[in-house]
Amino acid sequence: MNNKNTKLNNQELRLNEIINLVENYTRTAKHLETHSNISSPNKIAEAKDIQARREDAINHLKNKILCNENSSFS
Repeated sequence: MNNKNTKLNNQELRLNEIINLVENYTRTAKHLETHSNISSPNKIAEAKDIQARREDAINHLKNKILCNENSSFS
């Protein structure tokens, strides 16, 4: 039973992390659309880099959730 609880806890942590990543991604995307004409090119490039890393993290977590990996959360 303990192993099942650990597995469910890991899944819950992954789901919470993916929700936070998607919310941050969406918020930044809207900010880029709204303010890209007044932000410095360096800030825009930095935001796009962060967005790319978030996309990778979202895809990684999505794959872990869909594959139902039993490894520890990360």
